[in-house]
Amino acid sequence: MSKFTMHINSIQMGASDLDINAILADFDDDPAFKSKLQAADVLLIPTDLSREYDGTVFPDSTREVFHLLATELADQAVVDAAVKDEDYEEFAYYSEDIILPTLYIAKDILVPLVVGILGRFIHDRLSRSGRQKVDGTVKSKFYFKKDKHGTVLSHEYEGPADKFEQETLQHLRDLSSNQEGNTYVSKEDDTPTSD
Repeated sequence: MSKFTMHINSIQMGASDLDINAILADFDDDPAFKSKLQAADVLLIPTDLSREYDGTVFPDSTREVFHLLATELADQAVVDAAVKDEDYEEFAYYSEDIILPTLYIAKDILVPLVVGILGRFIHDRLSRSGRQKVDGTVKSKFYFKKDKHGTVLSHEYEGPADKFEQETLQHLRDLSSNQEGNTYVSKEDDTPTSD
C-alpha cells in the first residue's frame, strides 16, 4: 500500500541586511570577549524568537552542533558562539523538526564544509531517534560573506532532512554562477512514499 505525502521544500537565498557588528556590539563592555568573537570564522548567533520568547536564545541542538563544528573544523577555522556561558539559554521546540542554530560564516570557502558537517549531524540525529532520514524536517539559517567586499548573503532552508545537504550545496553552486548573488527559490516536492 502506498501513501502520498507532500514535503514542502523552501529555500531562500539572497542579500542580507545582517550587521554582525551590531550583534558583537552587545559585548562592548568586554573587549577581550568581543575580540575573541571577531576572530571566529564560524559564529553561532542567537535566534530571534521575539514573538515566543524575550531574550537571547539558541535552539536545543546548539551545543551539539557547536562541538561538532569545532571538532571537525579544528584545523581550518575558529568556531565560537555569540553568547557568554552565563547568559546561554536554550529554547526547546516540542516538534519533530530538527532546528539548527543560526550561523554566521565569515569565509565563504567554509560554507560547503559547514553544510557537509550539518548534513552528517542531521543524519546522526535521525539515526539515534530511530527515524528515517526522509521522515525528518530541517529548519536552517546561515549567513555568509560572499566576497572580499563584505557582501553578506543569507540562506534559509525548511524541508526534508534527506535533501538538506544536496539542495543547499546545489543552491550555493547556482549562486556562485550568478554574478548578482540574488536568488530566491521555493518549490514543492511531491514525493510518493510507501508504508
